[in-house]
Amino acid sequence: MTTVRFSIVGDRDVRVVCQCCRDLAARLRFSGLDLTMIATAVSTLARCILTLARHGEIELHTESGGGRDCIVVIARAADCPGFQDHLPMRGLARLMDEVQVESIQDQTTVWVRKAVASPRLWSPTATKPGRGTAAS
Repeated sequence: MTTVRFSIVGDRDVRVVCQCCRDLAARLRFSGLDLTMIATAVSTLARCILTLARHGEIELHTESGGGRDCIVVIARAADCPGFQDHLPMRGLARLMDEVQVESIQDQTTVWVRKAVASPRLWSPTATKPGRGTAAS
């Protein structure tokens, strides 16, 4: 398991965490589309931290379990009422496999996870619908 932690206090931090997340996900062999979705989710979380709390942190984790590799992103911010109700936050569920939000006192934590998709099974002998084999 790999863990990397970033302090989010400015625009540069958003770019750095997004690039690192993309690189980490690429090592896990996520598809190009999934890499974009993961980077978008991380960017959304980092931008929400800057906009609503002015500072916070993001942790990136890799996990292996059940035969599939996963990337987990944990975003933490203090003093940010309405973090979970912020409009871009609602889109995270379309980008990632799992999303959890927890607010305790003045600390909000958002946990998102995406697993590498299972490879599609393809057989070179499979026939297309409506096409059979030639009659003899």
